[in-house]
Amino acid sequence: MGQSGYVQREGTLLRDSTGRMLQLRGLNYVNKDRKNRYLNLVKDEAFVKMKSWGYNAVRLGVNWSALEPSPGRYDSVYLHDLDTRLHYAKQHGIYVILDMHQDLFSEKFGNGAPLWATLDEDKPHYTGGTWSDAYYISPAVQTSFDNFWNNAPVADGVGVQDYYIKTWAMLAARYRHDRNIIGFDVVNEPFIGSAVGEALKVMMEEVATFLNQKSTGKKYTTEEVAAMWVDEEGKNFILKTLTGREVFIRVLQGMEPTYRSFEENSLLPFYKKLAAAIRKANTKHILFWEPSVSSNNGIPSYLSPVAEAGQQQGYMPHFYDIVLDTDQAGEADAGRLSFMFKQLQKTRNKLKLPMLIGEWGAFYSGGPAVVNAAATMAEGIDSLLAGDFYWDYFSGLESEAYFQEVLQRGYMQAAAGKITKQVAGKNTLLVTWQEDGKIRASNLIYIPASRKLKITGKVKYNIFPLNDRSGSRLEIIPLGKRNTRTVKIYWEK
Repeated sequence: MGQSGYVQREGTLLRDSTGRMLQLRGLNYVNKDRKNRYLNLVKDEAFVKMKSWGYNAVRLGVNWSALEPSPGRYDSVYLHDLDTRLHYAKQHGIYVILDMHQDLFSEKFGNGAPLWATLDEDKPHYTGGTWSDAYYISPAVQTSFDNFWNNAPVADGVGVQDYYIKTWAMLAARYRHDRNIIGFDVVNEPFIGSAVGEALKVMMEEVATFLNQKSTGKKYTTEEVAAMWVDEEGKNFILKTLTGREVFIRVLQGMEPTYRSFEENSLLPFYKKLAAAIRKANTKHILFWEPSVSSNNGIPSYLSPVAEAGQQQGYMPHFYDIVLDTDQAGEADAGRLSFMFKQLQKTRNKLKLPMLIGEWGAFYSGGPAVVNAAATMAEGIDSLLAGDFYWDYFSGLESEAYFQEVLQRGYMQAAAGKITKQVAGKNTLLVTWQEDGKIRASNLIYIPASRKLKITGKVKYNIFPLNDRSGSRLEIIPLGKRNTRTVKIYWEK
């Protein structure tokens, strides 16, 4: 199984080799296990499950430290393992976006860059109550990012950023004929480095001001609020303050100039340089740009399309609420999330590029407490008609309440024209699309059921149960003329 042609960008849409509009839905699949050298140990189990769950895409993580253990030397064992995972995806009909993944920049602090590319200048490394706190309090992590954006030389005198770009050019050349790969997510969650201190200062000042306006007793200094931020109990108190929409938006607006400067003066020039190098080796695959990690929470992005990338480029932000990685993960506020979705829509309108949500969710606490938060986020993603990749795949995901009640929802995978509306209910799916009359390939819809289906609307279709028969794919035959079609599907679990 495989694709006969590369997926193409058409304005803000992705189209497959038959011309159908693609809507991608999938999971992140990233191996962070250093003990086994980041190699795949479970054959195609994950891809078998993804297919049975109705997913048509995966954001597949690549580890730089495993790929390039020493400057300019690529590990053949790791590359062969990556080839195998790509084969599994193709075998099970799952598109791939390759993601060069990092957490806290490097394997020295988390995962990502090799030690030889970690230019931390022997600065101290601090950790907080959650793993991601180190971005904000670790001089070693921040300095490593600073030196990356400044392209500081590694031991042999070559710039660290130059090595990263050469590595991407190698991957782009290696997989230039693989039509099942949609494209490359060139850097995971670009972090601003030490300039984050400027943004945090604004946040602490705004939080202190807000607390003092509301308090009839204790008054807080900015320094006291900053000290609370690195204490788990204090951080939870600040987060509860930030959940108010008024102060949340005020804080974002205050931090916006700092992140705008980073995107315009560091991130965008890096993307231009990287695109020019990749396009010498590969003009076919889509290059996906991530904004500063600050956009995860609603700060607007100031990226612009990259001329050096040509037509094949897209936008891949992440979507995480500020309560991520805390015991408040189930307390996502609908008003705050609505504001964040509007920011995503505004950026997509400005860029005029296809938008995929590269990560969202991360509901590690599981249980019924996070189901409502997951449902609110999923509803927002569906309203944008954006592709999405839930974070992340793990063995046993299917037993989680949020998986059964939210992630397993129906969606249209491919339309012989353009999808204009999609609303997924608990046991229903409403889809409207415009057929262009020239595309002969069937419209594809995934339903998390394989029996007791009721379909309203004049459609001829075939139904194909998936691997475990708990879900099915509907193939709706196009009418062969320009028209607008609507179907509503009901089912019983």
